[in-house]
Amino acid sequence: MRTTAALALALAASATALAQSQYLMIPDSGTSDRVMLFDAATGALLNADFIPDAATPYLFTTPKEAIQVGNEIWVSDQVADAIHRFTASLTPEYIATISGGLDNIRGLGQVGNRIYVSNSGTGNGAPGAAIVAFELDGTPAGSFACPDPFDVVEFHGKLMVTDISGDDIRLFLPDGTLDSVFHNSDGVNGIDFPEQAIILNTGPGGAEEVWVTGFTAPAGIYRYDTDGGQIAYYNVSTGPRGLWPLSDGQMLFTEGSAVKVFNPATGDPPVTVFGGTGSGVTPQYVGLLTLGPACDPDLNQDGNVDQDDIAYLINVVGGGENPTGIDPDFNHDGNVDQDDVAALINTVGGGGCP
Repeated sequence: MRTTAALALALAASATALAQSQYLMIPDSGTSDRVMLFDAATGALLNADFIPDAATPYLFTTPKEAIQVGNEIWVSDQVADAIHRFTASLTPEYIATISGGLDNIRGLGQVGNRIYVSNSGTGNGAPGAAIVAFELDGTPAGSFACPDPFDVVEFHGKLMVTDISGDDIRLFLPDGTLDSVFHNSDGVNGIDFPEQAIILNTGPGGAEEVWVTGFTAPAGIYRYDTDGGQIAYYNVSTGPRGLWPLSDGQMLFTEGSAVKVFNPATGDPPVTVFGGTGSGVTPQYVGLLTLGPACDPDLNQDGNVDQDDIAYLINVVGGGENPTGIDPDFNHDGNVDQDDVAALINTVGGGGCP
């Protein structure tokens, strides 16, 4: 069956509402322990108390990084030795706290269907300098040794880990096997105390590159090709922690007491967008939050929205071929299962995107 006129009109009318809205989440471990929200396009502050501190049922001590995990937000807390989970919305609600087996944690990231957390201490039964893994429901999933990690990010199905012990950037397989040293720094002529790492398509022709903040001298933002070769160094701060690109080509980054932006293309001095000396703000890593994800119910891309799309998704969910390259996690809950088929059936019937 072809798309009905009513369904076509409904989908067209709701296109704007279904478009993705993106925001930047930045934990603040200063006077007001909290997670702040910024505009992903301009870098402007939208909500200084996006996730405020609370005595119960959770308590921020030193929130370090906030990432989106499906329909949730996970916030790592370095001194509380815990990960706090909230609903992913503009009004986040507390879900639960993961504690035990963690001590002096920093950045965290999702690789496949697991969350990997950088850990340093041995308190609370934690494994010391290691990467600790969790299932998407918060269930512990083991750990593996790693020299003093500070961040974890997915890179071609592997874990890219910044290491402040050797000032290196390492690649691990999901099972904990060391794949390679992506970039080997002496901490003197190269990056020292690497913190947040992000993967961007900023190379020639949109090629991937790796951007990393170096917290101590020679402090700044470092840029590498996919072989680990240094492409550029930006001396924009005496101690950057986090970073994220804005839509206008500028780079937002965090440092001791401020959130700033600079233009890598022009080399103009950084501009403060929030905080500053005496503000009591201590911004940390930067994480992307995407709400109201857009979806295209024409999964088989034949120009129709019908039962053939449902059959296509059933086949993909069952492990079949996926020639159009769609994301089979249609309802964005972090799992690929019959719930995605049910969400598509609802959407095809005019129920809107999940």
